[in-house]
Amino acid sequence: MTNPIKTVAFVTTGDEISDGDVLNTNGPAMARELVGRGLEIKQHLMVPDNLVAITSAIHSSLKNHDVIIITGGLGPTSDDVTRFALAKAIDTELVADAASWQHIVARLTQFNFPVGEHNRQQTLFPIGAKVLPNPHGTANGCFIQQQNKHIFMLPGPPHECLPMFQNYVLPHLPNNEFHKLHWLLMGLSEGDIAAKLDAVLKPLNCRTGYRAVYPYLEFKVWANDADALQQCIAIIKPLLNDFLVSEKNIPASQQLRDYLASDAAPKLKISDTATGGVLQSLLLRARNRARLEFVTADAADINFTGLTEYWQNAALPVATHIKLSSKKPVFVAQKDFFCRGSVAREFAAEWACWQLLHLFIV
Repeated sequence: MTNPIKTVAFVTTGDEISDGDVLNTNGPAMARELVGRGLEIKQHLMVPDNLVAITSAIHSSLKNHDVIIITGGLGPTSDDVTRFALAKAIDTELVADAASWQHIVARLTQFNFPVGEHNRQQTLFPIGAKVLPNPHGTANGCFIQQQNKHIFMLPGPPHECLPMFQNYVLPHLPNNEFHKLHWLLMGLSEGDIAAKLDAVLKPLNCRTGYRAVYPYLEFKVWANDADALQQCIAIIKPLLNDFLVSEKNIPASQQLRDYLASDAAPKLKISDTATGGVLQSLLLRARNRARLEFVTADAADINFTGLTEYWQNAALPVATHIKLSSKKPVFVAQKDFFCRGSVAREFAAEWACWQLLHLFIV
């Protein structure tokens, strides 16, 4: 009986990645998809185009993880050594794949590029590997399973890597998507709530995660079965309900922006003397322009004021005040919070959007 697939390690190769010249966008994009399926991302390794370094990274990843996804270094040049490192790490030989050579010749000819013997390097794959076609480049990838370890080797450019990930990697891996919640909270810090939530959830079959993304706190729960997740929700919902902005990890500004673009939304005139245009930049879009206008206080349906201390001295570390009010319907919300420089405007704008959602939707 094979072991269940649970943990994933990424090995990203390339001098441009390890030196910081290019941002690794493949890893985060793939990780988000896999976490959404209930898999655990245990490791991200970034290594230069060095045979010894890549071999060591793959070898160490194979010891402790079920899935290893290797990206980059599959080109035709002398520094593209990933395939050689993989063969060395799993103690096998590389063999040429005739279909890959046909693909390379056809693609280079299509774009009037010369076909050289150096391109034959891109046809080499470990013995027993399944070659994964690359419709967007010359570098095919591969999949190989060895001792219950699932190894994927993909090209580095995102427009090649990510479609292959969608087409070949995801269908191979389990999907436990319904066993996760990802909530967005406001008005709480990790220190406020993490210990308490972890304590009440400890008896259940789940794990928790937290991430501060000011002015929000992301709170995540992964459960091994649907019943455990529902038990988690029943416990934490009363504790977090007053701070819960979204059960789908959607900021208040995006929710309000989408609402204002719908037929159900009223026409609004908002006066904002607090954020200096931040609220307007978050909300005003072409789709909702007919229903939303920012005006002077005299003609406004909604008045948003405050941040006086911020505007007096942006560096002043003091408490500040914001107030949102409406005449029809009658509504007043206000809050004191600690002014942390220019991000105070971001907090105020998202808080105002959250209050307006309560006013018109909740």
